[in-house]
Amino acid sequence: MTDKEKIEDLKTTVEKLEALAIIEREEASEEVFKIKSVHDLKVEKIKLVHDSEMQALNSKYSALNRKHNLLLKRHQLIFDAFKEVTNVSDDASDLEQIDEATKRITQTVIKTLSSQTNQLDIAYRSIGNIDQTLEKTISSQRKEIKRLVTEVKDLNVKAELASTTIRKLEFEKCQLDKIWEEMKSSRDESLEELDRLKSKYASEKEKYEKEINDLQFENESLKEDYEDAIKEIKELENLSDLGDEMLRYLKPNGMGEGTKGPSPSFAPVRIEDGLIKKFVPHDKKTFYRFGLDINRYNILAVKENHNSFGLYSEDLEWGEDISTFRDQAFCVAWNYAGTLLALGGRSNSNADNCIQIWDIPKRKVVRRLKMTDFQICRCLDWNEDIIVAGTDSFIYQWDINDVDKDLNDEGNAITSPISTVTNMHIGFISSIQWSPNKSMFAAITNKGHLSIYDQDSNSLDHIKAHDDGQYEKTVQWCPWEPGVVATCCWRGFLKIWKFEKNIKLVEEAWFDSGIANLKWIPGKKAIVTSHKDKKLRLLKSSTLDVITIMEGHTEIPFFLALNGDQSAIVSKSDKEIIFWKPFDEF
Repeated sequence: MTDKEKIEDLKTTVEKLEALAIIEREEASEEVFKIKSVHDLKVEKIKLVHDSEMQALNSKYSALNRKHNLLLKRHQLIFDAFKEVTNVSDDASDLEQIDEATKRITQTVIKTLSSQTNQLDIAYRSIGNIDQTLEKTISSQRKEIKRLVTEVKDLNVKAELASTTIRKLEFEKCQLDKIWEEMKSSRDESLEELDRLKSKYASEKEKYEKEINDLQFENESLKEDYEDAIKEIKELENLSDLGDEMLRYLKPNGMGEGTKGPSPSFAPVRIEDGLIKKFVPHDKKTFYRFGLDINRYNILAVKENHNSFGLYSEDLEWGEDISTFRDQAFCVAWNYAGTLLALGGRSNSNADNCIQIWDIPKRKVVRRLKMTDFQICRCLDWNEDIIVAGTDSFIYQWDINDVDKDLNDEGNAITSPISTVTNMHIGFISSIQWSPNKSMFAAITNKGHLSIYDQDSNSLDHIKAHDDGQYEKTVQWCPWEPGVVATCCWRGFLKIWKFEKNIKLVEEAWFDSGIANLKWIPGKKAIVTSHKDKKLRLLKSSTLDVITIMEGHTEIPFFLALNGDQSAIVSKSDKEIIFWKPFDEF
């Protein structure tokens, strides 16, 4: 039994004893009151009877006394008469007669007096008997009164004992109350300590859970890296048969040494501080909507103008133009192997309104991915052989291994999408990306609606991430923390979101210059943002504080891409492409 239960039992016992003592005291008081009432009533009755009898006796005594006085008066009168007769008559005969008469009268009077005296004696004896009876009654009543008084004293003693017991119990109750208060205070302190320990436990638990999650994520990352390394080894083994010939064909020009190829697209510009390499197109303009991407071999694919894209290799400082679309192409994306390049855009021709898949070593289109007429593909991303793309009204997915029988005018097969989802939000899809584990993808419209979809294009959640409708928005998954995405907008807001069952905002920062694009930097646990003020900012991902500001563009850099080993970044504006120094040097 705990101390608290013992105290509760003692309190219950004290309360019961208090209740019993109060009941006994009340019963004793009622009994004393009853006995006293009965005694007073009996005494009052005896007193009334005694007073009544005494009054009767006194009345009788007074009557007998009056009779006695009358007899005395009559005796005196007779005696006086006798004296007169004696004094008047001297005749002997008369005297004798008188004497005889006197004797008779005297005897009569004596008899009468004797009779009355006897009656008085009887009355006195009766009064004596009544007095004795009254004395006996009074004596018995006195004995009864003494008995009742004794009982009252006993009851008073019991009441006093009960009062003493009650006072003792009250004292014990006070002591128990003090002990209870002390234990309550101690319990409160213990509860506070328990709450503190619980809080500390929760904090430590959260800390260790986060560490466990980080370790699990690191383990998953290592596992993914291991799997990627295995996959890369297998791919390299598969590519090993191609040897140097394939790598040479991946690079711009695609010819052996000493072979003349197309003219370079970009010319290097000397940078005095030596921190960056900077190149500008020959026609001095690439248009901000035209994107770029880098494959694992550091081959840069750049949309140069409306109808063509170029390949560029930083180490060769040489470019190659490849003509593609009849109308316009906006976005480019390399597959994981770095050999296939997807280009998206628009065309008013039903046959050409598609995404082109180029086999770069062969310099030819190997797949055309069909879209609905008059849709513009503004963003796309790869998941193995699956491509997801965002347009004005739809989100498409294709499997490039699926080939329909329909052929276009050039004899190329047209591949239909395996899923098509209508964009339910205002604006077009401006950015789309698969999550690092490829289980879902995120998309954002130019009006700021962020949506998360599973790999079958089923909507998981959506939220209004940004309010402004200027320019395209960007969404990027964090490579090292599961479920975390970053978004940016032209009003200068950078927001970090966490998706589990719902999308929740976890961090936010505002810059006085609008943000055009962003990239996560895994090796430095950082974020790079490009801004309206033509500068790039390197930020801590945990606090979004600025580490350094990178200057070099003369126009707004709308596009960013990480190099093959993710150690450095390339940025592109209307007028130039800049290869920045590795992040470790910042």
